[in-house]
Amino acid sequence: LWKSDIGGRSTPILMNGKLYTIAPVGSDKCVGEQVVCLDADTGKTLWTYRFNVFLTDIVENRVGWTSVVADPETGYVYAHGTGGEFFCLD
Repeated sequence: LWKSDIGGRSTPILMNGKLYTIAPVGSDKCVGEQVVCLDADTGKTLWTYRFNVFLTDIVENRVGWTSVVADPETGYVYAHGTGGEFFCLD
């Protein structure tokens, strides 16, 4: 139905008509991470939450990627970055 150029190495999730995933952003030594929320019907990006990566200089090639999880009761989305930070997004 639609395609998105947002890449990633994690499994996306669906909740309440929205698709959530965690993906790299930036290039070379400035690669960071972002949680992305897309409209599941259209693929339109609704919001992103970008954050820096710590403790590594080549994040895409040297570390494992997590997947986001969500709580349908509260609508919160949780993400654990490769730098060890834990985020709760609403």
